[in-house]
Amino acid sequence: MTSVNTTPQAPLGNLWLFIDRRMVQGQMPHETTTHLAARRALQALGVTIAGAGKYPFVAISKKAGGDNEAYGVALAYGNTASFAALISWALLNIIDDQMRPLSKEEAALLMQNMSGYKRGGILSASIVMGLISQTPFAYLAYVYNGKRVEMPVLMMLSDSWFPTYSTQLSINAALSQRSFSTFEKELSTIRYALIGLLEENRALLDKPEGRMDYVRALRAFKDNDAQDRPQAYMMHILEGRVATLSKEQLCCEGPKCVKPGDGLAWILGSAAFLSNMGAIGYISYIGWHQIYAEPGFDGTFAALAVGANLYVNGMSVPKTAVRLYNLAKSLLLCRYEPTLSDQLAPKLSFALKALGLATAALSYGPSVQISEDYFHGNSTQYGEYSNEGLATYMEIANSCATVLLTSTAILDIVDQIIELSLTKLGSEEAKQLVELNENMRRFSYLLAKSPLLEFAFFLKAAPPELFKKLVQDTQVSTDALSSYLSDHMADWEERQPLMLQNGATE
Repeated sequence: MTSVNTTPQAPLGNLWLFIDRRMVQGQMPHETTTHLAARRALQALGVTIAGAGKYPFVAISKKAGGDNEAYGVALAYGNTASFAALISWALLNIIDDQMRPLSKEEAALLMQNMSGYKRGGILSASIVMGLISQTPFAYLAYVYNGKRVEMPVLMMLSDSWFPTYSTQLSINAALSQRSFSTFEKELSTIRYALIGLLEENRALLDKPEGRMDYVRALRAFKDNDAQDRPQAYMMHILEGRVATLSKEQLCCEGPKCVKPGDGLAWILGSAAFLSNMGAIGYISYIGWHQIYAEPGFDGTFAALAVGANLYVNGMSVPKTAVRLYNLAKSLLLCRYEPTLSDQLAPKLSFALKALGLATAALSYGPSVQISEDYFHGNSTQYGEYSNEGLATYMEIANSCATVLLTSTAILDIVDQIIELSLTKLGSEEAKQLVELNENMRRFSYLLAKSPLLEFAFFLKAAPPELFKKLVQDTQVSTDALSSYLSDHMADWEERQPLMLQNGATE
């Protein structure tokens, strides 16, 4: 077979090698039986810890139910199940980040800027932050459960993993920021334009019309031994839709890109997020004050608690508010467009999503009770500041933030369960669609996480049509790109051995 040059130092770059090996040829990273068993054991242990660790908040949820015992039990179930899902989601993502088997191309893309030792150090620092941020809430579990010592221990073992995961993501995001030259800023803009374009085309898998012809045509590339096979494959993925969106649309992200009709949902979600961060800070301050009554100390550690929870909450709560608003609107107006999982496993998808969202809707018990105890005018023993109006607002805002946050995790877990079931038990057509969807999603992830130099290699080897469309309205040209690559080639070659230090496999 006359294929692309597949040596690790190939000028073609690791992104094109990933396309050729993973997406075209279907090669998966090898994982030893021992490694797989260890990974599965940690995942099972993580889910068990996540569930057991929510027991301390059963009493708080029941208290929020007041005299209505059935309501209190429902709140206890909703909070326990929802937060068990949230903690499991965070912990499983941490395990996946540390132990997911990687091919040589993936290792080279993900680890050129961050060695395994650095990743381990970030995780260790994040765990410390997670434990610190949960210490005052462990005190809450101690108080609300008759000062039983095992309750804060259980809570710390479980709940600290969410702020750990949030801290890990925020540190990684901060370390990925660097001072770009003008040319590199142009490259970064082009990269995210391509990611947006890929996501637009991935969404086309939700459209039943012609999608299997699309998939079959892509699978036929496996028998094509042309040297430019990965480039031809990528152009077929894009199917000539390179010019359908402007770069402003493709790169659009955050509140400025919310549709006018979604603006209120975004604002309400953001208000709930900010209120929740304020409550975490205030309650942490009071909790630390019970441990060590020094305002400077208490304020510092309260700020650390907010910082540890900030990233995932800020990224998830407003977006989920918009997502649920659009879901409700589409159902009410009979305009709901089923996702790929809805189409391939309609009964399972409906059952899991309905159960998941109903569970998340009952997750707010502790948020109500803690807000009432800490902010209500009749409960001054819990804090130095109390206000009945503020208590009511915090009950509502914190409850909304809790429901939105747990919904984020639950919906993500449901999607993963459905995809796994289709991979194992689905029809051949369903398996092919899920495989392509995952490959496109993984490639978009690698594009976003890989060093800018790797994207420069990718762009240099791109088909002329794709190159021309992506670089339009920028200062990037073939000559400028060649000069950039020449200047940084030695640095790129020097970093390649890092992938071998981090367990990359063929």
